[in-house]
Amino acid sequence: MSFSERYGYEPKKPLQFESMDDDLKMTIHNVLVEFEKSIEDEDDIDSLYCKIWCGFYVQDVNVYYNSNYDQIRKLCYEKYNTLPWYRVYDFLEFYLNNVELSELTSMFGNNKTELIKVLNTVFEIYNSAYRFIDNKIIPITNQQEIDAIEEAANTGKKAIDYHLKRAIEIFANKEHRDYVNTVKEAISAVEATARLINNSKETTTLGKALDKLKKKGKH
Repeated sequence: MSFSERYGYEPKKPLQFESMDDDLKMTIHNVLVEFEKSIEDEDDIDSLYCKIWCGFYVQDVNVYYNSNYDQIRKLCYEKYNTLPWYRVYDFLEFYLNNVELSELTSMFGNNKTELIKVLNTVFEIYNSAYRFIDNKIIPITNQQEIDAIEEAANTGKKAIDYHLKRAIEIFANKEHRDYVNTVKEAISAVEATARLINNSKETTTLGKALDKLKKKGKH
């Protein structure tokens, strides 16, 4: 919180739920620019901007091939400025998912985790109601909730992580919010955890798995 907000000279920024002010939008842009500047060879990010121009903005690929790097970045920036708040979050997910692609991993992979941390810090500073969790932007209530979800979705056990990441993915789809399948995936993750603790490969219901744990004195 700034000096002026702490002492009441300016109102504290309201929670930016289903909205995004110009300060947040510009800061997100600046973070991505600084991220790209950290890559020594500008030619290395041509592939990324081709995907942004053609894949996200769905523009003529001939414009990309007939333009230099600075021109394409300027055109992409002009497009970015017109995006409504929800499309900015779409863009961030698209950006991070493409940074993860195999042809770009060698350039960006080591910096991706740090980029997500910086973006989440920006979201916090500007009182955004959203955070990146496992490459998806979802609404949040507090930092403890974020930490718990991130820790739970990265156990290192494929069977558990798969179901929790599916639950996050389903929950993050606001257009088709499916609470039933979100809960089902979360329960499947708990079942997988119980099987792991029970050292059992047998497929069983959650109730039976928990009963087995109780008998072992693990609860």
